[in-house]
Amino acid sequence: MGRATMPAGAGEPARAAVADGLRVARDATAHESPPESFAECRAVLGDEGIRWAVQVPQPRLAVAVARDAARPGRPPGRERVARLHARFTGAHFPPQWHLDTTHDTPGDTVRRRVEAGVA
Repeated sequence: MGRATMPAGAGEPARAAVADGLRVARDATAHESPPESFAECRAVLGDEGIRWAVQVPQPRLAVAVARDAARPGRPPGRERVARLHARFTGAHFPPQWHLDTTHDTPGDTVRRRVEAGVA
């Protein structure tokens, strides 16, 4: 997903891989897009009959704020992180799609998804 919509042709590589019997993981930075634009992603994949799952990896708010503060450059700050965090805590995506990554490194999260057969 881009900032507002999926780029034209974004579903093509996934369709080709699935047709070849492969599993596909697509990283979509949802916090950069309005959650409502997710419907477009659903249409691109679902209309093709591709079986798919969504996972929203997200740590607890205090951890998200601490991770943000440790980033180099000019992080968005506690208030913005809190607003973004609130957008993805069940208002737009069902709770079962959420994956608590509070204690994970990015590598841990990927490993857990692969072991669970999701990625």
